[in-house]
Order: sequence, then structure tokens, then C-alpha cells
Amino acid sequence: MFYLYFPMLTLCCFAAYALSFLGSEVAERTASLVARWQGVGFTHVVLNTDNMSILGLSIDYGPFGFFDAFDPSYTRNTTDLPGRRYCFAYQPYNLQLSATSHSFL
Repeated sequence: MFYLYFPMLTLCCFAAYALSFLGSEVAERTASLVARWQGVGFTHVVLNTDNMSILGLSIDYGPFGFFDAFDPSYTRNTTDLPGRRYCFAYQPYNLQLSATSHSFL
């Protein structure tokens, strides 16, 4: 099943290269998803590894929000203060933290 989602890995000759490529592919797919979200003003409440898959999909939206007017400090997470960890402006940073946790690939 794995090769259905990452067919390009069938061309890899070395396991180390395949794992490195997979890590890059996961980061790229997830970054693309978050960029599309931000383009429409969507804020994921808790963007972290247990809410994302290696396919670059979100598997748990939990509470989320769209803002009506641009506000980088917009925070839909009621346990976080506006402008803090889960605000709109920090979504890419949270993605970076998630990518770091996948660095073992």
C-alpha cells in the first residue's frame, strides 16, 4: 500500500536515499496543505504531529476557524492566548516543529 502513495520510491536503489526522499516529500506535502489553508484564512487549532499524516493530510481538525479580516494573531484555540503558539501567524512554525519530529526519516 505504501507505494500507492509514494510511487517514486520504487525507483530508489538505496534504503537511506528512499528514507531521505520520503522525509522531504512528507514535509513538502504538509507545507503545501498549510499554505492552501492560510490562503483562505483557515487556522488549525492544534497543528502538530498527532493531527497530521505522512501523506500531507490533516486527520483531525478538532476546533478550527476562519477569520473574516486578516489578523495574524487570530487564535481559534480557546486554551491559547491570541498571538501565541497556535495563532494563524505561527502555523508555518508549528509545521516546522512537526517536520523536526519526522527527521528520523
